Amino acid sequence: MDYFHSDLWGPLKVPSKGKCRYMMKIIDDFSRKLWAYFLKHKNEAFSTFKEWKLLIKNQTSKKINRLRTNNGLEFCSNEFNDFCKKEDIFKHLNIPRTPQQNGIAERMNKTILERVRCMLSHSGLRKSFWAEAASTTCYLINHSPNRSIDCNIPEEFWSGNPVDYSNLKRFGCLSYSHVNEGKLEPCAKKCIFLGYGSGFKHYRLYDPKSHKVIQSRNVTFNENAMLSYVKDIVISSIDIGDQEDAREKVEFEIKTPAHEED
Repeated sequence: MDYFHSDLWGPLKVPSKGKCRYMMKIIDDFSRKLWAYFLKHKNEAFSTFKEWKLLIKNQTSKKINRLRTNNGLEFCSNEFNDFCKKEDIFKHLNIPRTPQQNGIAERMNKTILERVRCMLSHSGLRKSFWAEAASTTCYLINHSPNRSIDCNIPEEFWSGNPVDYSNLKRFGCLSYSHVNEGKLEPCAKKCIFLGYGSGFKHYRLYDPKSHKVIQSRNVTFNENAMLSYVKDIVISSIDIGDQEDAREKVEFEIKTPAHEED
């Protein structure tokens, strides 16, 4: 329980909705529990690692004794090395140009990327939603059987608590966030389901009218309908220009999978 693997994936040509271009992963060798953080710059890796270590310290009694990374400057800076010495964390570094020595993290990159491509393709969302798709992918990996631990579930191995599957929904499906904005106003906002929030049970949704990712607990889902933008127009002030004009051009097309039409 003391051995962890970490890797920084990026930079991506297309920034996420939050302007991030990197994803930092940390994997527990014993349970295969996965954490993912999205960064704007590589130099945020050290502060992110300290944030994650503090989280582990506060939530569990587990100690970090060994850390496997590559030789990237983000992991080999003086401040990172000094911090690891201070905290008694022994660093295992790859030999240059041998990524296979950090095989667990490198294979996870491939797994996440393959699933992100599938989720974006199926949902019809643009590449700028890659971070939302990657976050949801990591959530599903943590809640799915893993062959490396005899088909046990990483989240259960890590926490010791059974996982709950009642909140699983189809990525990119049509969703309605319940709101109370006045007696004559609509009772729900039409959104796109993007994933799951951390901490208390809630969902992450994209509101095309405000161009924002919102969090909500009271949501109704239509998993048989997928949202795509008419003529592949992404509703964004960057793509269309004036935000008020963009709101007037919002149109939705309901896609029903072919096998569900029969």
